[in-house]
Amino acid sequence: EGRQTINNITRSASLFYLRTILTISVAILAILINVRFPFIPFQVTLTNIFVGGLPSLLIMFELHDYKPKYTVLEHVVLYALPSALGIVTMWFILVLFNKPLGLDLKAIQSIIFFVNGILSIHLIYRILTPLNRFRAFILALDIAGFLITSIVMHPLLELVSFTQHHLIILV
Repeated sequence: EGRQTINNITRSASLFYLRTILTISVAILAILINVRFPFIPFQVTLTNIFVGGLPSLLIMFELHDYKPKYTVLEHVVLYALPSALGIVTMWFILVLFNKPLGLDLKAIQSIIFFVNGILSIHLIYRILTPLNRFRAFILALDIAGFLITSIVMHPLLELVSFTQHHLIILV
């Protein structure tokens, strides 16, 4: 039971630390370069549900009685930090080069919302690898939930309609 608890905490911590590292880094950079925080509260809530809450809850139902390979801090550094830095770097690049890229603040906000979702779901994939049926179900549920909710809640998320130009930048 002790190993199971430690493994659950370790895997869930990486998901929650991604959000923490991302929020603190973006907030500090936004203050330093004097721009708006790129996410509205509803966008943060949506990503927290599908990146932190739901996977962490479902992961606890799987038996993890193997000896942990990493400490909690090592796991966070190996998993959450690269994803958070990727999101922050993409946002920073979009803010710095918004004029040459022809992007307004709403377009940047929409693109970074999906970059955040994609890299966060990639983190979930990395944590769940190797996939079995249950883990694949968790991953599929997260992807479907994020996409369906993004489509259905499009107006509340204040996302712009993507043009081909936006999609190219997103990819």
